[in-house]
Amino acid sequence: MKMKWDMLFDVLYRIVIVIWRYLMKIRWDILLPLLIALAGWFVVNWLSSQRDQENKRRELYVQYLLEAYQNLMDAACYEKFDGSEKTFRLVAKASANIQLFGNDKQIQMDQKVTDEYAKGKTVSLTELLEDIRSDLRKELKLSATEQKLHWLKIEKKNQNKVPVNSETIQGN
Repeated sequence: MKMKWDMLFDVLYRIVIVIWRYLMKIRWDILLPLLIALAGWFVVNWLSSQRDQENKRRELYVQYLLEAYQNLMDAACYEKFDGSEKTFRLVAKASANIQLFGNDKQIQMDQKVTDEYAKGKTVSLTELLEDIRSDLRKELKLSATEQKLHWLKIEKKNQNKVPVNSETIQGN
């Protein structure tokens, strides 16, 4: 039995010696920088890929939440909330975007708004809009604001300009 182990050890020793001699013949002054450059290229490529994916995610997040914000503002300020198809589409599209891209708080507020609206109750969009605005400002690296939402609503009948601080919508 000892003979087999001695033979195995001898074969492994010879293999290591052959590999060592081969490695000694290699010009490490050329090969080592090449291996380091190749490893660096893989690392940089992987990091760039990760950065690009994160940037695309952020871009989509901002795009869809901004669209939801604008649709809710349009529905609340510029459309008559009389159950028209245009107004319904604005709110439905905004709600879908919030359900997909919003945070837990925004999704919860959106569900409350849509449930109340479906029951025919008057709902306020101010809290939801302010939360979306806050998230968008943070994502775009803009300074936070404590200012309440304030927008201008122009009524078409007599072209009165009415500043609005809190807009509500009436369900059917």
